[in-house]
Amino acid sequence: MTTSSSVHDSLITLLDQQRLQPVFQPIVDTHQHRLLGHESLIRGPAAHPLEFPVALFDEAKQAGLLSELDLSCRQLAMQAYCQLQMSGLLFINVDPNLLLDKQHPKGCTQRMAQTLGIPANNIVIELSEQYPILDPAGLKIAVEHYRSLGFLIAIDDLGTGYSGLKLWSEVKPDYVKIDRYFIQELHQNPIKREFVQSIVTLARGLQSQVIAEGIETEAELQQLQQMGVYLCQGYYLGRPKPMPLLQAPRLDIKQSPPLAIQQPENVAALAHAGVTVDIEDTLQQVFDMLLKNERLQSLPVLAQQTPVGMLRRVKVMELFSDAYVRSLYANKSVRHAMDTPVMMDWQTSLENASSLITLDDTDDADSLSHFIITRQGHYDGLASIHGLLRNITEQRLQHTHGKQAIG
Repeated sequence: MTTSSSVHDSLITLLDQQRLQPVFQPIVDTHQHRLLGHESLIRGPAAHPLEFPVALFDEAKQAGLLSELDLSCRQLAMQAYCQLQMSGLLFINVDPNLLLDKQHPKGCTQRMAQTLGIPANNIVIELSEQYPILDPAGLKIAVEHYRSLGFLIAIDDLGTGYSGLKLWSEVKPDYVKIDRYFIQELHQNPIKREFVQSIVTLARGLQSQVIAEGIETEAELQQLQQMGVYLCQGYYLGRPKPMPLLQAPRLDIKQSPPLAIQQPENVAALAHAGVTVDIEDTLQQVFDMLLKNERLQSLPVLAQQTPVGMLRRVKVMELFSDAYVRSLYANKSVRHAMDTPVMMDWQTSLENASSLITLDDTDDADSLSHFIITRQGHYDGLASIHGLLRNITEQRLQHTHGKQAIG
C-alpha cells in the first residue's frame, strides 16, 4: 500500500478525521535540574505509511497541503498542552517559508493560544535551517510580528545549511538548537567541540540561549556540561512520547577528575545555588523565610530565571520591625524592597570582578555582601564578596611564591 493508494489512507483523510497525534520530547536544563519545556512533534497512526514526520510532510508537499498540515500540528500541540496541563515552554516547528505564504492563514497561532488560555511567551516558534529561505527580508518582518505578539523564537538544526548564521544575526532568536550531527560523539571529536564552542561564544554575544539536540549518551552529555551547555534534548534525556514528562529526569553525571589543583580563573567557580525568590512573591513570604533561616543574608529576585533584583535581610527586617510599616508592605511584592543587584557573567575573571566591585558607586557596604552570577542572561548562582577577595589574595600569593621559586 502506497501513501496515497486509497482515499481512506490519504493525508487529507487523516487531517479531516483528526488521526494525527502530537508527541512531546523534553528539553532539560541540566544545571538547574528542571524542565525548560517540550518540543512538539507529530505522528500518524501506528504502522501507517504516514506515521513519521518525513513521510507526512513529503506527502503534504506533493498534495499541496503543507499549510493545512502545519496548522493542524500547531493546533494539536496547543490543545494537548492545555489538556495535559503542561508547564514550561512549548516548541512548535514551523516551515519559515509558510510564514511568507500569502495563502497561509494569518493570526491562527495567536487565536489558538488565546482561545486555549496559553500565554504567548510559553510558545516558541521554531524555524528550521533545513528549509532554504526564499525571502530573508520578509521572514525577518514576519518574525518581528510574532515577537511583538509575545511569542519566542528559536532556530532549529543550526549548522545544517549555509544560511544559518545570517538567519541567526537577522532574526536574533531567543534560542538556537545545534544540530545533532555536531553532538554525536562530541567527546571524541575536537573539530565538533570547536564548532560547538564557537556557537556558545556567538550566542553569548547575540543574547541567545543554546540548546544541544540529539544527545544519546552520557559521554556526550558530560562533554556538553564541561563546555557550559546546559539546555539539552535527546533520547538520553527522554524520547518523544504522547505523555510529556512532569519533571526533569534524574541524571547522575560523572564529573571528570581535575588534572591539577588550581585556583579558579573566573567567577563561575565562586557560584553556589543560593535561595532565590520570585518577583511576584510577597514580602511577608520572604520575612517568614528569613525567620526560619538566620543564615540567609542576600536573596536574588528572579523573573522567569532572569535576575532582576536583590533582597537584603537587613532591609526586610527593618521594614517589618515597625508594625505600621509592616502592615503597609506585608502583602506587597518583593519589587517594592529589592535593590539593583551587582551582576557578572560567569566567565568574568576574578581580577575584572574585583575591579567591577571597586568601581560600583554604592555607598552601602552591606548591599555588596553578595553579587549575582549569570550564564546566557539567566541566573547561575550567588557569590560572596568575601569569597571573591579571598580567592584573589590566594592567587596573588601563589603568583608571588612562584616568582620567588624561579628567582
